[in-house]
Amino acid sequence: MCGIIGYTGYNYAQNILLEGLSQLEYRGYDSAGIALLTKDNQISVHKCTGRVASLIDLCSLDEVDSCCGVGHTRWATHGGVTKQNAHPHTCGKVSLIHNGIIENYYEIIEEYHLADKLVSETDTEVVAALLDTLYESDPIVAIKETVSKLNGSFAFCIMFTDQPGLIYSIRNVSPLVAALAKSGSYIASDLTALIPYSKEYFIVPEYHIITLSKTDITIQDLNGKFILPEILTVNWDIEAAKKNGYPHFMLKEIFEQPDAIHKTIAPRIKNMLPDFTDDSIPNSLFLNCTKISIVACGTAMHAGMVAKTMIEPLLRVPVTVSIASEFRYEEPLIDKNTLVITVSQSGETIDTLEALRLAKRLHGRTISIVNVKGSSIARESDYVLYTHAGPEIAVASTKAYTVQLAALYLLGCKAAL
Repeated sequence: MCGIIGYTGYNYAQNILLEGLSQLEYRGYDSAGIALLTKDNQISVHKCTGRVASLIDLCSLDEVDSCCGVGHTRWATHGGVTKQNAHPHTCGKVSLIHNGIIENYYEIIEEYHLADKLVSETDTEVVAALLDTLYESDPIVAIKETVSKLNGSFAFCIMFTDQPGLIYSIRNVSPLVAALAKSGSYIASDLTALIPYSKEYFIVPEYHIITLSKTDITIQDLNGKFILPEILTVNWDIEAAKKNGYPHFMLKEIFEQPDAIHKTIAPRIKNMLPDFTDDSIPNSLFLNCTKISIVACGTAMHAGMVAKTMIEPLLRVPVTVSIASEFRYEEPLIDKNTLVITVSQSGETIDTLEALRLAKRLHGRTISIVNVKGSSIARESDYVLYTHAGPEIAVASTKAYTVQLAALYLLGCKAAL
């Protein structure tokens, strides 16, 4: 997991990128970097190992006059924690940042003879080198050809030295959200980096090429068809993503738990019983269920383990809890009478999303518990039960866990009626 951000507009990009990376640092704190496209069409890169604070100090020594750039904070996967492995990666006319894992990067090196172009150990630099090799004059054509060669998950933000003021982006599985504001166009892996500039945003659709300019954002599929995105509105403000006097986010989020639980439960209680009418979840979802399967990762999986101890004896039906990364390999026993509950705070957890897709292929009934409206898991699930925790910045989960558990308890009680 990494944090990425891109901006092109009317203001100096450097400060916007650094502030955004500070909000995204929970997604990775091994190294950080920014790339800025200067007014003379050169790419200026600053990157270092360590926290975003170290990058801020480095950039303060060389403020670049640029209104277009991308930034990245890394959680290392391919290659150690070194400056060379930090993003952004630049090759020829291309500079890009990446969140995800390219599984066939070694085969690409061999097929396109890229070894002499590489200075890092990362799969990301391989993509930059491949893109530069395939790039002639049309970024869209080169991006289409590049992603057709890739196996794995990715979210890319890309700049070309001969495309001033433009950022290109494409994703598969890994999350991206974008927003257009009066000050320019923004794209990031998480809403927390966008909220200071716009409360309206959209989820970047998979395998669509996004072109960001200072006045517009266009979206086209790989066949060249342009689409209009579904615009969503954030239901919390930037203050929710600040410490507000607390010494650190974790303590703040501990104290936010009662309010988050109340917002999640209270609107769904009518006449002292669970009611999901406003969520458009029909009572028929729970009829004739012979098995419940809870699928999640990390903290969300532990919420499922606790919920199992309540739901199973209450309903007298078997409840399984699976870690999503292993679910696909278990040959799960799912059928039309199995209720599959996927749980994810972000709604973008890759393994959980793939588990959901498998459950649907096996004709299971699917409902998801997520915190982010319009997220991939929310869109692909048959039904969704939103929690109302707001942003959770601390790495150690608190309120996201408790509202997930509250939502699972609600489902259990509803199924028992």
